Amino acid sequence: MRPSSRDVMLSAIKQRYPTFSQASAAYSTSLQPILLADLDKAYSEKSPTLSDLERMYGDGSSSLWAKTQLLTIDFASATKESADENALNEFSNLFVRQYHYIKLTEFILFVARFKLGRYGKFYGYFDTITIGEAFRKFLKDRSDELDIIIRNRNNRAQEQQAPVERNHQPPDDLRAKLKLR
Repeated sequence: MRPSSRDVMLSAIKQRYPTFSQASAAYSTSLQPILLADLDKAYSEKSPTLSDLERMYGDGSSSLWAKTQLLTIDFASATKESADENALNEFSNLFVRQYHYIKLTEFILFVARFKLGRYGKFYGYFDTITIGEAFRKFLKDRSDELDIIIRNRNNRAQEQQAPVERNHQPPDDLRAKLKLR
C-alpha cells in the first residue's frame, strides 16, 4: 500500500525536524509577519495540523505547543495577572482536542491577529474564555479567507486552460432546412 501524500509530507517534516523542540522552533512566532503578509502560506496544505504534531512527536506535544503559543499572547498583553498555569494547561488540552484539524500556521496567524487586537483584548488578567471566543471569530475569518483563496485558485486554473474549440455541426436534415452548407 502506497503512503498518502499527507503521510509523505509528515515524513518529510519529521526528517527535517527530528525532535519536537526543532519543530516548535520552526513553527513559532517568528512566522507571524510572514503569515500576516501571505494568507496562502498560512492556509497551506503543507503545514501540519495539531493532530499531526501528536502523530509525529507523541501525546501531549500539541497541547504543549499550543500552550507555548498562548503564552506569547500573555507576554505581549499588559495584564495585571499572568495566565494561571493550571487554567492554561486545561485550556490547551481542551483546545487541541476540539480543534485538532487546525494547521499550526493557522494558529500562529490567529495568535498574531489577537496580539494586534483584531479579536478583542484582556481586561486585567489573562482569560482563556476570551481566547476561546476570539478563536471562534478567527474560524469565521478563516472560512471566508479560504473561500477567497479557493476561488482565486479556480479562476487561475480556468485562465490557464486552453479554450475548447467547438466544431459542432447540426444534423444534415437540419442543415438542409436552414440551407447551410
